Amino acid sequence: MKKETEVGTLEFVQGKYNGNFIGKKTIHLFSRDYEIRLRFDVFHEGVEGLTDEMVKAAKACLDLFAGSTDEIEKKIKEHYDMEVVPIIEDRDEYIEIDSIAQIAQMLRPKELYVTSFCIGLYFECDWDEEEGFGIRFEMNGDIKEMGAGDVVY
Repeated sequence: MKKETEVGTLEFVQGKYNGNFIGKKTIHLFSRDYEIRLRFDVFHEGVEGLTDEMVKAAKACLDLFAGSTDEIEKKIKEHYDMEVVPIIEDRDEYIEIDSIAQIAQMLRPKELYVTSFCIGLYFECDWDEEEGFGIRFEMNGDIKEMGAGDVVY
């Protein structure tokens, strides 16, 4: 089943235990465009689980990546400097990062994950290949938390 929404066409996919509405969207970050997957997790509620609030939250978040992303990029760099560097600076492969452009080379946004209570953007990242990196947003689009990829879920 396909559904037209403010964020584009979404297709319902039923899994073994829950369902998701899946779509694609392009976001702009680090001076380039990335195609990401949109995933609206409706759990066991099926096609009726996709709410207007979930779509509005996704739109608010996606709108952050439609204009200037300088503030988001600055917050990602601050997170890296304060939270990641102390953990990885003793590794042999550690390279000092002093610009957002260098951070951009280490991150690849992949999925915007939305539920009725949270929204997050998951990235593959070079400093944590196993867990990735994530940004969790308030339902109005404000950044709530950054960290390992599991903050998204």
